[in-house]
Amino acid sequence: MYAEFKLALKDIIRSFDTESDLLFERLEKSNFDNDALDITSFFYVEIKPLSKRTLSTSLYQDTVLVDIIFENPTKSKTAYYDVANELDKRLRPCFAYGDTDYALINEAHINIVDSVLHYTFKVDVVYTVISKTNENDELMAELELTMERSY
Repeated sequence: MYAEFKLALKDIIRSFDTESDLLFERLEKSNFDNDALDITSFFYVEIKPLSKRTLSTSLYQDTVLVDIIFENPTKSKTAYYDVANELDKRLRPCFAYGDTDYALINEAHINIVDSVLHYTFKVDVVYTVISKTNENDELMAELELTMERSY
C-alpha cells in the first residue's frame, strides 16, 4: 500500500513541479560544491501510519498521516501558497492510487513556518485480505445492477 501511495504522490507532485528534488524516507544533503551546500528547492514526503482497525475477518482499515514538506529559500511566501493550492487542487477531495480508484481526503492543513510549507492530511484506506489457508474466508459483497430504459 505504501509503495502505491508514494508513486501516486510522486506523480501528483511531478504534474506541476518537475524541477524540485523529491525525497521520501529521509532528508539528505544532495549537492556539495567545495564544502558549501547548494540549497535547491525540494519536496519531502513523510507517510506515517496512525492506526489499524479490523472491520471483519477479511476487511481492514488503515489511517495514514501524510505530510508533504516543501522548501525553496529563493521563493516568496506567495509562491508557497501557490504550491499549497496546486497540491490541494490535485489531492482533494479525492485522488487515485494503485488499484484503489479514489481515496477521500476531507480536510488538509496548510502551515508555512520559516520558509517551509507543510501540507498535511489524513487518509482512511479500507482494504480486504483473503487468507490462502482458509478458503471459507468472507468475501466482499457482490453488487448486481439491472438497468431499464424508461420512455
